[in-house]
Amino acid sequence: MSQEKSQDLPSGPANLAELEDLREQLRRFLEAHLKTRIVEVNNGSLKMLVMLAKNTNAKIKDKMINYKLAELAKRLLVDTPVGRRDFVVCEFLIEELNKYVASKLK
Repeated sequence: MSQEKSQDLPSGPANLAELEDLREQLRRFLEAHLKTRIVEVNNGSLKMLVMLAKNTNAKIKDKMINYKLAELAKRLLVDTPVGRRDFVVCEFLIEELNKYVASKLK
């Protein structure tokens, strides 16, 4: 069964344009969540803001956001090429994160 699922996803690294789109979506989420502006979208600035978000950990909602951000950073904000499976997981995590700030993103 695990072989069938692994055959559904193409192997190899994700497309650079798709990765930039994911980083842009993460930037939009972080701007809405942290009520700030991000000048430059790169791995370093996004990692810094993910760490800043960890300072707010009072509510269960914040804990869920921080967990999803940590998983996203672990897969997306790395210096090595992002695999297709990690790309799909990142897409899912961004969709889930955007639900928390949907009213602010309109």
